[in-house]
Amino acid sequence: NADQIGSRVWIGPILISTSAYCANYGGPFGTFGLVAVTGFMVILWFDATRSHRRVGELLRHRLQATDSG
Repeated sequence: NADQIGSRVWIGPILISTSAYCANYGGPFGTFGLVAVTGFMVILWFDATRSHRRVGELLRHRLQATDSG
């Protein structure tokens, strides 16, 4: 869970401020930047969640193999 929280705490302020700058910039480039940066942030957050689940699954499999062997 720490990796998931850590990535959000690290990624959030950087990309949220960049998204706000793009929104403030306006025009088509600002809109594109806002959508692109926000989308990138969401993808990174989902990937951190997926990675956290995967590590937990691998740890469960390792512990099951140790208990049965």
